[in-house]
Amino acid sequence: MKLTPVADLAGQIASTLESALGRLREVLPDAEIHHVGATSLPGAITKGDVDLVVRVDSEHFAAVLKQLSHNFGRKQPENWSSTFGSFGDDDGYDLPLGIQLVVRGAEEDVFLHQRDFLRDHREVLDKYNQVKAQHAADPADGYWQAKNAFFSELMKGIRPG
Repeated sequence: MKLTPVADLAGQIASTLESALGRLREVLPDAEIHHVGATSLPGAITKGDVDLVVRVDSEHFAAVLKQLSHNFGRKQPENWSSTFGSFGDDDGYDLPLGIQLVVRGAEEDVFLHQRDFLRDHREVLDKYNQVKAQHAADPADGYWQAKNAFFSELMKGIRPG
């Protein structure tokens, strides 16, 4: 897989965000939505997809899950739980879009914390870029496993605050 500096995709990232956020705010007007993932990190490298996290209170999870299911394709069902679901759209935007739905405070509610930590710790972001570059030629599952191992290790030393 080809990795690209985030800065090289700035226009496509902005266009994807504008369109996706507009659509999400139409179907989820009260949801908390954040740009996360590599494209939200200055200095990161990316495979070229834009990730968003939708955070909701537990009592709204089922309704938001239903809304997202009607508007986006379901992704990675093997990772779903009673507090997490993922969706996406690979063709409707300038860049592929991933949407992570999570219950606030749940075990999976780490996306903002990880993003902010990487923004604040350039040396850790550099290590993350190295892991991604080292595994870019791996099959997709191997690439994902390497990233997951990186974040699992990272989260042992930090906790969302």
